[in-house]
Amino acid sequence: MICKYNSEIPRNDNFHRLIREDKCAGIYFKSEPFGGRCIPSLLSMYGKDVIDEKNTGKMLMDNKNAVIDLDIIKQTNQAIVLLLNAREIGTKIIHDLDQTFKWIIMGLALAMVISFAWILCMQWFAQSMIWFSILAVSIRSAIVAQKYDFRKSMDTDLDSYLTNQKTWFAFTIICAIVLFVLILVLLYLRKRIKLAIALIEEASRAVSCVKSSLFFPIVPYIMQLMVICFWGSVAILITASARPKYHDPHTGQECTPHNSDQTSSSTNNTQKCIFAKYYEDNVIFAAQVYNLFGLLWGLFFIVGVGQVSLAGAFASYYWVFKKPEGVPYFAVFGGFYRCLRYHSGSVAFGSLLIATVRFIRIVIEYIDKKCKKYANNFFAKAIICCRCFFWLLESFMKFINKNAYIMIAIYGKGFCTSASNGFYLIFRNATRAVVLDKVTDLLLIIGKLTVTSMVAVLSF
Repeated sequence: MICKYNSEIPRNDNFHRLIREDKCAGIYFKSEPFGGRCIPSLLSMYGKDVIDEKNTGKMLMDNKNAVIDLDIIKQTNQAIVLLLNAREIGTKIIHDLDQTFKWIIMGLALAMVISFAWILCMQWFAQSMIWFSILAVSIRSAIVAQKYDFRKSMDTDLDSYLTNQKTWFAFTIICAIVLFVLILVLLYLRKRIKLAIALIEEASRAVSCVKSSLFFPIVPYIMQLMVICFWGSVAILITASARPKYHDPHTGQECTPHNSDQTSSSTNNTQKCIFAKYYEDNVIFAAQVYNLFGLLWGLFFIVGVGQVSLAGAFASYYWVFKKPEGVPYFAVFGGFYRCLRYHSGSVAFGSLLIATVRFIRIVIEYIDKKCKKYANNFFAKAIICCRCFFWLLESFMKFINKNAYIMIAIYGKGFCTSASNGFYLIFRNATRAVVLDKVTDLLLIIGKLTVTSMVAVLSF
């Protein structure tokens, strides 16, 4: 038998009493060493049912008189292995972070310096980088189309999918269409691309003048961390306020501890009353849901405050006649102060809209998780449609809020008026807005790849 280390087991003791007093194990499985632990080996179990330790042919039962079969043990074994793997991986991650902490800090500082230098260089080289990228994509599409056309004419072996003539012919058509569309877009949007490049160059000059905008994102991150910590504390307090449930580990029956002696193990008393879980209460569940909605609202509110603060800082740069002499030294923190004093209500209303949509998406995921055991094709398709709809709605609301926050920072009007003005302004200049957005995304992607590559090369 396998017993506790501090247990004194007489030779003629009753085995059933030792198991009942939790001094020795009552269920045994053939085990294998894994990660410094003994893990049950399912490979040695050929039967569907599990036999007790005396091998009498009787099935093992849990505290609810349900048979413990191989599927239950397999699920438990997978959970144990997953837990041990997660612990081992977590230990390795912590050890690696401890060994390379200084190098990580140096890499982050180097990335910050390179990013700042890249932003400064964009005011002089943005036009060259954009046109070079567009030209490179066009040439690449032409080369790939020609290559695929050559492969189509050369390959005659139809045994493999990658050497199929129709496959290479389809690749040729796709690349040719992409090249043709790209040429048409360049011819039609060349003036708007030039305008987008000019705006990006001016934005680079603005960032050079308002250097505090590079460090300001740290403030919203700290505020979001505080909100998450507050939410976690409240969630723990709400959970702890529920009524605890106790049971006897030997019989599985519910019990009520009358004193501290019953809640601890005793060698003279064969009964114990230990904590099992908290009772499920609708009030507790509603409080947790309310707390979750508060978390979403708080996080989106902080995001809105950061956007209004940055918009206010660059608005102060835009309306100054003498640049950079007339730009305030702490323009971002000035925008942060104005946002909290004059526009906190507008930001709260805008963040409430996004938080409501995100909360609905979470509720849909919760319903889907609860109803997965019921196989219903119509319900599954309805859930997919709801997911798609509310994802699009959330993306649209974020787009509306972002432009509304910019208008709030510039003109100081309410959320609804600013959202309406911003939407119609974008709608009247839809083509310019799309081109500017995509050109900006291209520059940001090039910048991220450049900074990441340089830091990776210097790290080695």
